[in-house]
Amino acid sequence: MKLELREDCEGWTLEQLSDTTIYDNAGESEHIRWGYTIWESNDGKTLRFSSFRKVDGELVENIRGTAKWKPDGTGEITYVQPTALTLPLEKGTLFPIQYQQTLLKAAASGER
Repeated sequence: MKLELREDCEGWTLEQLSDTTIYDNAGESEHIRWGYTIWESNDGKTLRFSSFRKVDGELVENIRGTAKWKPDGTGEITYVQPTALTLPLEKGTLFPIQYQQTLLKAAASGER
């Protein structure tokens, strides 16, 4: 498993990759590789995401899209793969990096 967090001038990139081989009692195996990458803007208003899953080298899942908060306070998630789809973001939703920063600030100020 690999987990990497990188900061650039405009935001954060979080990447996780996992590679597993599962064996059954008959000696058969299944190789599963999956991962995701997200990029989140420093202001917490934009998130780009992609994830994949391969079984025995065959791509079985591929998801890509963006999530954005608009100036009017509404937000939406736009999927481009596997099919085009747009969904609303629930008010109060925090993207992963913004969520972690909010938790750390609360802990530093003594909140539980």
